[in-house]
Amino acid sequence: MALRALSPELNFLQTKLFDRLEGVRPPGDRAFLAACFYDLYSHLQDLLHRHDRLSMAASVELRVPFLESRLIDFALHLPRRQKYRDRTGKWLLKKVAERHLPRENIHAAKNGFEMADAFSAGTQGLLRGGLLRDAMRWSSSELDDLIDMARSQETSRLRLVGMEMLLRLYMNGETTGALTEALHAEAKGAK
Repeated sequence: MALRALSPELNFLQTKLFDRLEGVRPPGDRAFLAACFYDLYSHLQDLLHRHDRLSMAASVELRVPFLESRLIDFALHLPRRQKYRDRTGKWLLKKVAERHLPRENIHAAKNGFEMADAFSAGTQGLLRGGLLRDAMRWSSSELDDLIDMARSQETSRLRLVGMEMLLRLYMNGETTGALTEALHAEAKGAK
């Protein structure tokens, strides 16, 4: 719900890419290639930009693996069965990697960064009384739904709290110290 409110063009872009690839058959391969292009031109560009800015801010030289135009072109032209097989993404890459790395590392589940319970404990109050609701023109019931979703989904909670923090910093003129205190107060109140 939050993603649709923030990015209504998501489905439109994927449909547009699917239409542009009308010569690709079968339709499943066409849809898969459209999703690859969508990732390439939206999500991956955003990630590269973010990594570049973060590494420059820390004065660190960062190299992103597999970022070479000939390799990208080769990978885009591979048949779908070489990219996704047996419910496994990056199938060919994993097969090649199995020759060099332990299998349990290659097929390990993703492990994201954990968020402290103290941080997440107070986010509901922060969102309920914040600026995001007004900025997005969400009704009380929509806000309740988002808070329920944020309670169970860490990535959604981080996005919503991050948007709330940015609004408070740049629209409301609050300081980072005041935001930290607000988070601590909400966390204490939630216990």
